[in-house]
Amino acid sequence: MSAILLYVLVTTINGKISKKLNHKQIKVLEILYKFRFGTSQLIASFMNQSTTYTRTRLSRLLKQNYIARNYNNTYKLKGLPANYYLLPKAIKLLKSNDQLDQKGLHLLYDNKKASTKFINHCLEVFTIYLKLDQLYQRKLEFFSYTEIADQDRFPRPSLDSFLILNHQDYYLELLDNSITYTLLKRKVNKHLKHYEVGKLEGDYPTILLICSSQAIKTMITKYLNYILDKKSINELEILVTTKNALLNQKDNQQTIWNEITVESRLVSL
Repeated sequence: MSAILLYVLVTTINGKISKKLNHKQIKVLEILYKFRFGTSQLIASFMNQSTTYTRTRLSRLLKQNYIARNYNNTYKLKGLPANYYLLPKAIKLLKSNDQLDQKGLHLLYDNKKASTKFINHCLEVFTIYLKLDQLYQRKLEFFSYTEIADQDRFPRPSLDSFLILNHQDYYLELLDNSITYTLLKRKVNKHLKHYEVGKLEGDYPTILLICSSQAIKTMITKYLNYILDKKSINELEILVTTKNALLNQKDNQQTIWNEITVESRLVSL
């Protein structure tokens, strides 16, 4: 997350002059830029503040048309919280900050058309970040795909996030139950292609695969063992775990990651 800048903004809403946004409100907008979608609870956890205060800020940003929310009767019946996203007014405001990825900001114009599957994926990535931040705190730098969208050195299509942890680089992907086996393979194959092209100098980043279920973990482990052997790739480090194992991890020394190339070996980051 980039440093919070003071944006000077005066707009007319319903014939009244609105106050410029304060630092906490700008922080909310930058969080929604980083993760694309967020709930009041996730945003509150990120800011280390109460959900009550966060809901008040979200309500004010909603009234001023900086953000919108997804919430309907289906959400109510399933007991799901509302999720929020940036509107063009907020995106235009954030574009004045040249520290933010301009291509990533442009992608946010499609927020309103996002599928439920995509929204849930973004919320899962947000949840994973919060857990990693809890485990590693100042040792962790976390860059979402919107923050690196305009950088050619990363695999394409965009990965879920790029991590720097204890001065080591990692590529992170969340593998959902909701996508097909073909799409799962495509999501990991892009890393193999990127590795084989050899665009990066030095050691290739470790690839972290977080699976939504044990079934996905078993499936992708079998596939990677097969394809790595077929391509004779021996030096690429790939670690795999489940989302539940990560979210239940008690400390950063607990070994929850399986090495793909070493059968049954568990490691920690």
